[in-house]
Amino acid sequence: MFGYSRQDKKSAPREPISARMVARMLEAAGADRVVTMDLHAGQIQGFFSKPVDHMTALGLLTQYFQDLDLPDLVVVAPDAGRVKLNKKFASKLGAELAILDKERPAQQVAEIGYVIGDVRGAPR
Repeated sequence: MFGYSRQDKKSAPREPISARMVARMLEAAGADRVVTMDLHAGQIQGFFSKPVDHMTALGLLTQYFQDLDLPDLVVVAPDAGRVKLNKKFASKLGAELAILDKERPAQQVAEIGYVIGDVRGAPR
């Protein structure tokens, strides 16, 4: 896990890009290679001057859910930023895809406006 991986861009003026600082701290501590799993955003790899191996758990998760053999499975993307990844996951599972229309009116606050897609009858 890469700490501060969600702090990969500026959301407001004078806000730090903490992911870059953490990358520099790891290198200053002597890291000569970094192995990550499912970064929040791939561009974080560019914060390092050392090699980064970015792995994904998509294959393991796909197999896990296939083994559960759940009927009427729906993969739900929590926001627009995760649609591409969740569409790929849903395709691998042969599942439907739904997308949440999420707004953040304040820091640490998320509100769901709409669910795009049919989730009726899907397992919870």
